[in-house]
Amino acid sequence: MYKDKLRFNKNGKFTILQVSDAQDMHIPRKAMFKMLDKVYDKVNPDLIVLTGDNILGNHIDDALIGKKKSATTKESVLKRMRKALGFLLDPIEKRNIPFAFIYGNHDDMNIISKKEQAEIYGEYNCCVPYNTDDDSVECDTYNIPIYSSKDDSMKYNIWMLDSAGSDENGRPTFGRVQPETIEWYEKKSRELRFRNNGPVMSLMFQH
Repeated sequence: MYKDKLRFNKNGKFTILQVSDAQDMHIPRKAMFKMLDKVYDKVNPDLIVLTGDNILGNHIDDALIGKKKSATTKESVLKRMRKALGFLLDPIEKRNIPFAFIYGNHDDMNIISKKEQAEIYGEYNCCVPYNTDDDSVECDTYNIPIYSSKDDSMKYNIWMLDSAGSDENGRPTFGRVQPETIEWYEKKSRELRFRNNGPVMSLMFQH
């Protein structure tokens, strides 16, 4: 995972590039990644935010594309998922651009849990730390502080809120921001306000 603090540059700027609904699979859409390569090089962002449906999780185990074979075990689905995420994340890692992620409704429509997917993201050196210690909310609910270029004072904050969900039977489906996530946000907001002697300018991402 990414070890350094994110900071504004000496001109007081911090550029965020949002990438949403890549809906990537183990067989890449070459035109999309060619386009993203050009965008990364043109924008040269300080942070890339992947805001869900990063993979097409509900089809990653079926036989609709490629060799027309289904992935029938957890290991085979996980192998496909690693491959799909590699197509998305390797170009970012190659450019040494920090990235953060949240999930959408498609990411975990399979047998690989959110936490298991997060571990794959976390293997990349440019992955900004996500939630690994608060079980009251999902692993993709967290905040990212942005610091001054001159010192370690926090000047900005990025909220990452999970909105992927399950129905009453635990089946993944279209979701929403859950009440416990809102409670976490309110508590964390108060903490940031107290630590910084006032409100912190922020930007929120969710799918």
